[in-house]
Amino acid sequence: VEKMLKRKFTKMLVPTGDEVCQQKIVGLVHKVRHVEVNEEEIDSFLPEVYHELKDLSKEDIIKRFASIEFNRFLEYYRDARDLNKSEKKSHTFLFLGVVERISSISSLNPMFNISSASSRTTY
Repeated sequence: VEKMLKRKFTKMLVPTGDEVCQQKIVGLVHKVRHVEVNEEEIDSFLPEVYHELKDLSKEDIIKRFASIEFNRFLEYYRDARDLNKSEKKSHTFLFLGVVERISSISSLNPMFNISSASSRTTY
């Protein structure tokens, strides 16, 4: 595939659910920090917001704010399996409109023992 596409592939691990959650929450915080605030438009809404949050500490507001999105991410990724661990010896690769079910990784590299593809489906 690398020769056909004239590109070198780099093997990388797929992030775990926890790593994805961490990156999502950091991205959200970055977005909050750099959001453009339209002072004129939001000013009329702020007194009610301040009133609703007056009994919460700064730390509690930050925790609750972060939890709004974090809880959603956590729920989605909680039971996600580790994609870096193969449950089977067989792997599926999708490239150029062809899905090939390959019985062994070694069949991808001619330097290793080549095994034949067990099935091939073209879309």
